[in-house]
Amino acid sequence: MLIIGTLSNSKSRKSCGISHHRLLSIGGILCFIHGLFTVAYYVSATATAREDRSNRSRAAATTTTAA
Repeated sequence: MLIIGTLSNSKSRKSCGISHHRLLSIGGILCFIHGLFTVAYYVSATATAREDRSNRSRAAATTTTAA
């Protein structure tokens, strides 16, 4: 979306400002939302990996004491 806005802005030299401000702001909002999803996924994956490691060490301790 950013490239489309830049290309269409470079074609029209009527004004010096960004002519497609709405397109660029939508792209920024989508980028922010994508960042939120990425952070949520990272936190979830990290917590799952930590929990798996904790369960494995707990299971190993249980089997060594039972034997």
